[in-house]
Amino acid sequence: MIRSTIAILFVAYLMFYQLHWRPVAVFINLLVCFFVLFPLSIIGMSFWFSFGAIFAICFFMWRYPRSDHSIWQAAKQTIALQLFLSLIMLPLVAINFGMLSSVSALVNLIVMPVVSLLLVPMCLLLVCMMIFNINLLIRPLLQSLDWCFEQLILFMQVFNTAPHASIEVQGIPSSAWFMVLVTMLLLFLPCWPHRKKIMVALGVAILSQSMAKVGERASWSVRVFDIGQGLSVLVRQNNQFLLYDTGQSFINGSSLAKTVIAPYFLAQTQNMALASNTTSRIPTIDYLINSHMDNDHAGGNTFIFSHYNVTQWLAPASGCSANDSFVWGELSLTILWPDKNLSGDDNNHSCVIKIASKNASVLLTGDIEKQAEQTIASKYEGTSLLKSTVLVAAHHGSKTSSTRPFIQAVQPKYVVISSKYYNQWGFPHTSVMANFIEVDATIYNTAYDGEVIFEFSNNKLRIQAYRQRWFAPWYMQIH
Repeated sequence: MIRSTIAILFVAYLMFYQLHWRPVAVFINLLVCFFVLFPLSIIGMSFWFSFGAIFAICFFMWRYPRSDHSIWQAAKQTIALQLFLSLIMLPLVAINFGMLSSVSALVNLIVMPVVSLLLVPMCLLLVCMMIFNINLLIRPLLQSLDWCFEQLILFMQVFNTAPHASIEVQGIPSSAWFMVLVTMLLLFLPCWPHRKKIMVALGVAILSQSMAKVGERASWSVRVFDIGQGLSVLVRQNNQFLLYDTGQSFINGSSLAKTVIAPYFLAQTQNMALASNTTSRIPTIDYLINSHMDNDHAGGNTFIFSHYNVTQWLAPASGCSANDSFVWGELSLTILWPDKNLSGDDNNHSCVIKIASKNASVLLTGDIEKQAEQTIASKYEGTSLLKSTVLVAAHHGSKTSSTRPFIQAVQPKYVVISSKYYNQWGFPHTSVMANFIEVDATIYNTAYDGEVIFEFSNNKLRIQAYRQRWFAPWYMQIH
């Protein structure tokens, strides 16, 4: 709202003093002004959406100027502008949210005039009243704004619940959507030589990128949640889930399962409901596996059991021993340790499980320490059972775990350490890091990289670390 006020005052200043600046000059000066006054705003997507919309409006007014000043012509141009704005912003929405709205154009025809002509002036009036301490009208104006926004949200929810109101397009890469945006802009420009050839070339490039991405869609994935000093790993194939550990719970009754794991499931169930045009259902977890029963590994169990359908629960005391192995869809679940059912009250009781497809594997080790690692390495010596593509490091990188012989036996290409930033134990220990470096493993640490995702598809592996993603804000880059 402050940005809108500054922009209006700037344009009003130019009009009052009859300064005829080119639109590009106005645009650039406002951009520089906001960079100076609000430097952190440039990392927010709302800032770029706002300026993207302004650029689109300026482009439309240049390309399609009004032929006369009649009311009918003004109404026609306003409707055309709203439709153009909805269309041209679709690629930007797809890039950032992975979703497209089929009703946005219709909704914007009604919502945008209400926001522009009613809500924005009311908000600006409220700002002025607060600046000049006109307290008498602040309360009724706030109540009026609250009522207007409530009605507007209810109106939009009616369209949002319509069949096929949203379309998921996560399979199409951002580069393809950027080319779609460029192609649309070229389409609206005046004709010039070779324009058709350029647009055909862009269309072929968009199609090839989209098809390549669809072909590479992950057949299964491993997500190591960023939950501080604890562990929770989610394995997904299609719409089936395996959850290994549930993170920590707290004295106040809350848990990291509620604050970290639940939002992921909520988003996924909503996306699946939109894609299938059905109502959201309670997610089913095929396997809930607790490595052992320490609070930082099993503290979220109560929340998980009370909010999701758990088909099978495995723990050291039940169902998790070297005699138990399973086939889960296209994946094999091989339990390597412990040899027999144990209480799960000790780190060395941790359930060690290898999850494998034809071309890749992940080894989950809980909190096993030197003694268990020695026994496991000796037991499977001469076999390839321990060798894994990805290793989730034992005991958060403690020096009591991840011993050199065990890491040599696993030979991981990638290692993920689930630890807390600046934790009091100094995990991961330098000796442990040295063991990983010795086998040339690429190391990820949730304390620095955030949530880490491995997506496996055929012979390809795609890795995403939350704080290393494209255009990640500088304040999330922890060093």
